[in-house]
Amino acid sequence: MKRTRAKGPKVRTGCVTCKIRHVKCDEAKPACGQCTRTGRTCDGYPEPAPRQKKEKNPPAVLATAFPGIANDCRLILVPGTRLERESVDRFCRHLSARMAGHISSPFWDYLLPQLSGRESSIRHAMAAVSAAHRRREESPASRSESADEQFILEQYNKAIQHLMFPVKKRSSTLCVLVTCCLFVILEALLGHTQRAVDHVQAGLTILDSQSRQENQQENQQAAPDEYTRVIHDELAPLFARLNIQLSFFGRELSPFTHMRTQQPDRSFANLHDAQLALDRITGAVFRLVHVARAQGVLPDVFQQQQLLTTELLTWSLVFDRLTASDETSTSTAVSIMRMHHRALLIWLASATFMSPLDFDAYIPDFQYIVRLAESVHQGTGTDRKPFTLEMGVVVVLYLTACKCRHSRTRRKAADLLLASETREAMWEPRQVGRIAEMVILEEEGINPDGEDLFVPLHRRIQEVYLLDTHLSNPTSVILAYISGGEWKLVNRLVEW
Repeated sequence: MKRTRAKGPKVRTGCVTCKIRHVKCDEAKPACGQCTRTGRTCDGYPEPAPRQKKEKNPPAVLATAFPGIANDCRLILVPGTRLERESVDRFCRHLSARMAGHISSPFWDYLLPQLSGRESSIRHAMAAVSAAHRRREESPASRSESADEQFILEQYNKAIQHLMFPVKKRSSTLCVLVTCCLFVILEALLGHTQRAVDHVQAGLTILDSQSRQENQQENQQAAPDEYTRVIHDELAPLFARLNIQLSFFGRELSPFTHMRTQQPDRSFANLHDAQLALDRITGAVFRLVHVARAQGVLPDVFQQQQLLTTELLTWSLVFDRLTASDETSTSTAVSIMRMHHRALLIWLASATFMSPLDFDAYIPDFQYIVRLAESVHQGTGTDRKPFTLEMGVVVVLYLTACKCRHSRTRRKAADLLLASETREAMWEPRQVGRIAEMVILEEEGINPDGEDLFVPLHRRIQEVYLLDTHLSNPTSVILAYISGGEWKLVNRLVEW
């Protein structure tokens, strides 16, 4: 008869020696009877490990130490290669907030990093931008051009591929617009100005199409979802400002009218509200100037000019009240917004100019702009951004250097451009600074002491056209001026 071993509960106690021999221990102390009878040395008993009670919920200390983390804390694995994860992390930690320009934005600070965890196209576009930005900051000696270009191209292609299949159809428009915005940054960082402008145009077309659809569905009175609110509150104003830049690069302004801001009447809640109101007026001013130059100064132009002048003056009064009661009254953002406001007044007046000589009446305004630009340059100190998607001082200083014929003022504007280290969207300050110096030399000739000279009409440059679609050095430009009642075009190469 086959003997079977009696079954019983498995015992995990006993001395070390009996455990190794797999025999039952009587657990006598100081030495067990099993070891004593067989003449073995009893190695004693190990300290019992404390039994840990399994908790159903994680400890509440996490929620109290980190208020942003809920009790349901689970490990989230970020997809992608190590280099992709490092690039996205670098963008979220160091680059995203820098893109906002002079006013912080929840889109860059919070929403974009959150969207990158949900949409693969946004995540890959962020990785490409991060790599391009890093290459721009590194010295040429430490770069690996081929490796960087390959990684950037790979991420660019992956973003486009994932763009065709967003995670949720409801978020597809938001996903496309955000990725389009990141493509604008990427092409601008790579020096591909025309491609960046193409992406701006594409984003404006999408926004205009969505705006038309929403207008057709107004009777439904459906509450906007989270995606629509982000588009209205963050992306629409951003693309509206980028729309202004189209006119500087040979494109007509898009008819995009997605801005939903009211005219300033009594107060602004904050600088962001003031910026939105100024954005709306800016778009209207540039459209009016475009119409006046294309169709001539018609009676409607004078009427619109008066209305917009009143709006700009009202905006200034309301803005003064905001900054008088705000601790940020001396901030960089305030100075830049005042520069933009003053430049808009000049540009609006130019809609009805009968001669380029009319700019001379605004020399005090140009001098005010340069003083503000100096304060911005001194205020930034070492905290300067290598790149931002927003317009800051570059465009306004370039306008001053080319249109102001007060020699010291315009030369100071050119010097500030050359001293700037921040590329503003498609505007490279050193490039336009050298172009401004060339315009001054063409108009004034050799003037080493910067004496105030009157520039006659036949020597005044009316327009400057950049022929290069890339940031090539030297840059080819065409200078247009009127001589003997006829337009003359001169080609120049500008090294910067």
